[in-house]
Amino acid sequence: MDGLWWLSLIVLPLAALAGILAFAAWFARQMTDRFVGRTHRWIEEIMRTGEAPIAWRHSGRMSALARRFLRRSGSRPTTTPYLRRLDDLIAYTERSPLMGDEETKEVVLQRLDEVYDAWARRSPEDFQAAEGTARASPLQE
Repeated sequence: MDGLWWLSLIVLPLAALAGILAFAAWFARQMTDRFVGRTHRWIEEIMRTGEAPIAWRHSGRMSALARRFLRRSGSRPTTTPYLRRLDDLIAYTERSPLMGDEETKEVVLQRLDEVYDAWARRSPEDFQAAEGTARASPLQE
C-alpha cells in the first residue's frame, strides 16, 4: 500500500477534472435551454394562441405607485414593447439555423407576420385585458 501513494496523484486530479467537465456540460445545457429553448417556447405559444406569451405579460408588471401616476397623468401604455419583442422573434426566426428547414421557417414567419399585423391593430387596452385574464400555462417559465 505504501508503494501506491503516487496513484492518488493521478486519480484525484482526474476525478476533479471529470467533475469540472460534468458541471460545465450541465451549465451549458441550462444556458442553452434558458436562451434558445425559451425563445422557441415563446414562438410556439404565439403561433398556437396568437397572444403574447404569459412570461411577457408578467415580466413588466408596474408597481401600484407607477399605475396610479399613469392614471393621474393621463398617459396610456402602448403596445410597442410587445411589438418590439415580436419583431425580435421574427428576426431570430429569419437568421437562426435552429428553426429547421426553409419551408418550416416560411410557415413560422408567415404566422408570426399575421400575429404582428393583428397586434399592430390592437389597442393597448386589449393587451391589458389579456394581462388580467392570463392563466397559468405549461409553457410558462
